[in-house]
Amino acid sequence: ELKYTYISPAVENLRGFTPEEAIMQSLDEVLTTDSYKKAVGILSEVLIKNDKPTESRVNEVLIELEMIKKDRTTLWTEVKASLIRDDNEKPIGILGVSRDVSKRKFAMDELRKLSRAIEQSPASVMITDLSGDIEYVNPKFTLQTGYNLSEVIGKGCRILKSGFTKQEDYQKLWSTILSGGEWKGELQNKRKDGTLFWEQTSI
Repeated sequence: ELKYTYISPAVENLRGFTPEEAIMQSLDEVLTTDSYKKAVGILSEVLIKNDKPTESRVNEVLIELEMIKKDRTTLWTEVKASLIRDDNEKPIGILGVSRDVSKRKFAMDELRKLSRAIEQSPASVMITDLSGDIEYVNPKFTLQTGYNLSEVIGKGCRILKSGFTKQEDYQKLWSTILSGGEWKGELQNKRKDGTLFWEQTSI
């Protein structure tokens, strides 16, 4: 029935409540509204699947849930929930083990924002390894050069060389970036169709 029967002392570090305070709370007081709905939905599915043949049972799930702390702020937790069974394999409880993943969640959210920003950037973006082999290009790169990601991944960025940039200029470029600096300048590059174009570049 999702009523607490035991809470470990670690809850005080996690949420600020003593075990005695926390055990008196209902699950909808512990979780934000969206997380409560998510948890109840997933746990209900687990219990329904428990009635099926043994091989198709789900005994353990991993859920990301947003919990409410004593100071009314929230934190993101990763909860591993598993069924506790009696000798007849009948579920008699749920064991939930929680850990704080707020920093990871924040980092992943920031990474998703950054990824969207690069995908939607009006500037051409190319990421290479230290040898200059291409690992990623954004849609603007494709629009600008005519090459899509599958055509350039793993290839050197020299595929864009027009042949008109002096070798010593490339040597200065590599010397700057391999020493940890940022190279800025103009390069005349070549598109897939052979036409030339000038780029203001930061590497």
